[in-house]
Amino acid sequence: MNRTLLAARNNADWCRAMCRAHGLLSHDSDAVWSCAERTPPYYPDAVTLRPQVTADEVLAGIDAGPGCSVKDSFGTLDLSSAGFVPIIEATWLYREVGADADGLDEPAQRPADEAMRRTVDEPARRRVDEPAQRPADEPRRRLGHGSGWRPTDEAGWRRIDDGGALTAWVAAWGGGAGIFRPELLTDPDVALLARYDGDTVTGGAVANRSAGSIGISNLYASTGDPASVWRGAVATAYEIFEPLPVVGYEHGDDLAAAVRAGCTPLTDLRIWLNPAPPR
Repeated sequence: MNRTLLAARNNADWCRAMCRAHGLLSHDSDAVWSCAERTPPYYPDAVTLRPQVTADEVLAGIDAGPGCSVKDSFGTLDLSSAGFVPIIEATWLYREVGADADGLDEPAQRPADEAMRRTVDEPARRRVDEPAQRPADEPRRRLGHGSGWRPTDEAGWRRIDDGGALTAWVAAWGGGAGIFRPELLTDPDVALLARYDGDTVTGGAVANRSAGSIGISNLYASTGDPASVWRGAVATAYEIFEPLPVVGYEHGDDLAAAVRAGCTPLTDLRIWLNPAPPR
C-alpha cells in the first residue's frame, strides 16, 4: 500500500476510535472516512482516502456548516467555494521498524526485576488483529495493565489505564479536557502513553493500531527533546502491540523532532475549516 494512504487510513481509524468513545457513528468508503454528526474538538468530520475524491463526495456525508473541518490527506481538494479556508498544512510521516539510528527502537524502560524475566525467545510479533498477549507469569500491571504502578527509573513509560492517570495525562497534554474519554482506555487498538519523571507526567502520546501500521499522534513533552518522546512512545507502542511501521503527521518544529527520531517525511496534507461567521 502507498505509504501516504497507509498513514491516512491509520489516521481515519484513530478518528473513528475517538468518535466511538464519544458515542458517534462514522462511515468509511474507499474514498473518504466521515462522521455525519459534529466530531469532538480538533478532530475532522472527514478524512480523504483517495487523491481523486471530489469536494462533493466529501461534503455529501457530513454536516458542512460552520465548525466543520476536513482533512485533505493528499492536498488535492479546493473547498473554498463551500466557505472553507485552509488552517493547517502538515506532512505525513513514515518510520520503518528500527529506523532510529540513536536507539534502534530499544524497549521502553521497565523495572529491573521484570527485565530479568524477559527472555530473548519471547515472541516478537503478534497478529495485528489480536490484543497483545504476554506470558502468564508476567505482572498484568506491565505498561499500565493495572492501576497504581509507577516506573522506578528516572524517566519511565506506562500505558494509561485508569481515570486518575488519565486526568493527569490530560492536564499535562493541555486543552484536552472532555476530549480524551475513559472509553478510550478499553479500546484494544488504542493506547494512551505517558512518560513519567517520578510521579509527574513529562510527556505523552497516543498510539493506535490499524492494519499494517501503528499511528503516533497527540505527542507532547514538557521537558527535554520531543524527539526522545517520539522514541519512547514508539518503543512503548511496540511493547503493547507489535513492531510495525509507524505513521503520523506533524508540521513546524514538531516535524523536525519527528525526523530526528527516525521518521521520513512523505507528502503534504491540508486541513480545511468552515469558520463560524463573525458576530
